[in-house]
Amino acid sequence: MLTEVVRRVGLGASLLIVVSAEFSSGQNPTPSAGQHSVERSSQPAVETLRELAQTIRECPEAIDFESRWGKGQLEIIRWYMGAPNNVVWDVAPSNTVRSPYMGYIEFSTSHYMWVPPESVAKYDRTYPGLRTEAMLHATGWKFRYEFDVGPVGVELTRALSRVADAKEWKDSLKRDVCWDTAARKGWAPGKK
Repeated sequence: MLTEVVRRVGLGASLLIVVSAEFSSGQNPTPSAGQHSVERSSQPAVETLRELAQTIRECPEAIDFESRWGKGQLEIIRWYMGAPNNVVWDVAPSNTVRSPYMGYIEFSTSHYMWVPPESVAKYDRTYPGLRTEAMLHATGWKFRYEFDVGPVGVELTRALSRVADAKEWKDSLKRDVCWDTAARKGWAPGKK
């Protein structure tokens, strides 16, 4: 079954193992067809989660933050978060009384530094080696949004993030980026 899931979803085994580790409560995050079915009353919410995943998949890169390092107009540094990659989602039966199902959307992004070309030489003279070091240590991020899914819609229960190579998820700060805004806005069947 694992081979079929990897082939069907197109994921590397390492990502699949990470996803599976997040469901240590015994819920299977990647059910095979027919393993469980969603009640008719909750099917619109499942479709809504699918649409939310597609919305996140289409998000562009975003500026994470910008700071000024000098007095000139172009003496700035920006940290960008790349567009979402490897967007995966699923719904599984919940073991809570809040909702009959739980769902998640998980993806990764790149994170990189940018200095305007017009001021990069001055930046490199002012901060020798810092830009190169930042590029070497820049790492990707993983985001995970967990939802209650049921007849009343899709409700965000947790927003998590971590540096790509970290093991522990942490509460994610609210960010003014496409994917975070979409995940946090509240979704009900038919509400776009």
